[in-house]
Amino acid sequence: MGSVGSGGSGGSAPKVCIGIPVYNGEKYVAATVESALAQDFEDLEVVISDNVSTDGTAEICQEFARRDPRVRYVRHEEHVGVADSFSRTFSLCRSEFFKWAASDDVSHPTFVGKALKVLEEHPAAVVCYSEAAVLNAAGERVRDDTFMIDLSGPSASQRFRRVVMAPIKHHAGHEQYGLIRSDALRRAGAMSNHVYGDRVLLVRLALQGPMLRIPEVLFFNRDHDGRSQRDGARRTRPGSTLSRWIGVGPWPPSEFWNPARKGRIVFPEWDIAGQYLRAALEADLPADEKARCVAAVLAVVGVRAPKYGRDVVVGAEQAARLLARGKLPWHGGLDALA
Repeated sequence: MGSVGSGGSGGSAPKVCIGIPVYNGEKYVAATVESALAQDFEDLEVVISDNVSTDGTAEICQEFARRDPRVRYVRHEEHVGVADSFSRTFSLCRSEFFKWAASDDVSHPTFVGKALKVLEEHPAAVVCYSEAAVLNAAGERVRDDTFMIDLSGPSASQRFRRVVMAPIKHHAGHEQYGLIRSDALRRAGAMSNHVYGDRVLLVRLALQGPMLRIPEVLFFNRDHDGRSQRDGARRTRPGSTLSRWIGVGPWPPSEFWNPARKGRIVFPEWDIAGQYLRAALEADLPADEKARCVAAVLAVVGVRAPKYGRDVVVGAEQAARLLARGKLPWHGGLDALA
């Protein structure tokens, strides 16, 4: 994968890297970069990873790189899904600590400094994040995110269970935007390019150690009509009429995370359960702790059984319609079905 870059001072690695994955973010990316550069902890670099934007993003980010040697701008040559975009942003990190910043969010100037102090005082912790608030398109604070889960306990299976059982509609997963130990993130692996790949990553981090929360609102998530999670929302799955009545399942859909899945039959609820199970089985844990994690996954499947049934019903309908057209279901082609 090729890239072009600008900015960056070279030499020894800074203590902290703030990575900004961006795609067509010209409206808000400047505020995000300014927020990163305004941190009162100065031993940091800001890496902007451009997912082949077609708007004015490149010009905005290149100007920041020209003005400030702490900014490194990399434009990739191929467009990928959100999971790969986040993963390749981290791959550019040289620092001991890493923080993602979505290209429409901002952080308080004290975020990095306070989070770093917590992690240095608690060497077993892998992530430090803060309370969160929601901004509107104009940057006005409209509400606080009051749904938080406690991931600070010493038990890996308890942390695992709390993440996988958290209601996705209420748990926004802001822990992902905390300050993370880079070694822990490397052990967790790339962000899964499956549905809710960010939650799978949180699970893999939670299995390694506690995640500590600063009891202050230092992270601000921007909610606006143009955000990628809302883009192209639909009422049915491709090639399915039944999904109009029984629901489309997880949103954003599978192709948001992995464009290669566009037009193919997917089983998103089973997909994420499988990813949780794989994370539990691959974790470096005693057998009894692994067993508790596996039990948590089975509990999720039991509690949310109707959703798993919906996957099967919709998939069967899609397969039948493809077969009726003389197409093999596993070859894709759902987008051609009106």
